[in-house]
Amino acid sequence: MSDILRLFGVFGAALSGKQIPIIAKSKLKNGLEVSTVDSTDCGPETAIIDKEGIVHVVERYESVEQAEEGHIKWMEHAETLKNGDKLTALGYGDLTDSEEVTISCSDALDR
Repeated sequence: MSDILRLFGVFGAALSGKQIPIIAKSKLKNGLEVSTVDSTDCGPETAIIDKEGIVHVVERYESVEQAEEGHIKWMEHAETLKNGDKLTALGYGDLTDSEEVTISCSDALDR
């Protein structure tokens, strides 16, 4: 299935009110949130949500078990991030490329 058709499937699921299964979700002291879900289009994936509410998908997995382990890894990493640090956010199939993004979070002095 093409990436554009998968994307329309996501919108259809969202409009129907279907919930995406949450594997794990962690709110950190620096204002970041690590969210791991089993998405309808890309399968299990982990995202870091910054202080501005911007979602940055950082890793995708072959299984829920790998996603559970990955969530812990990304939670530990996200705890060390400071405002202005960079991450690679994954693209979406052939529609968007992966890109380096700047994270917005609370500085260590604000924690």
